[in-house]
Amino acid sequence: MGRINLLVGANNSGKTSVLEAVSLLLHQSDPRAMLSALRRRARWDVHTNMEWLAEPPRPARIAPDSG
Repeated sequence: MGRINLLVGANNSGKTSVLEAVSLLLHQSDPRAMLSALRRRARWDVHTNMEWLAEPPRPARIAPDSG
């Protein structure tokens, strides 16, 4: 039998949060993993347009305010 790790604690002590954090670290190059975590944990509907992720990055321009 292999090695087994257990997370034990009272309800609402953060066990699921630890597992989700590990999952996000393992899949950090996949933005869908973050969206999936948001959908599971959010108390509101998460509707996100992911098309912007496919676009190449645009350069940012910073200019002084003339006002």
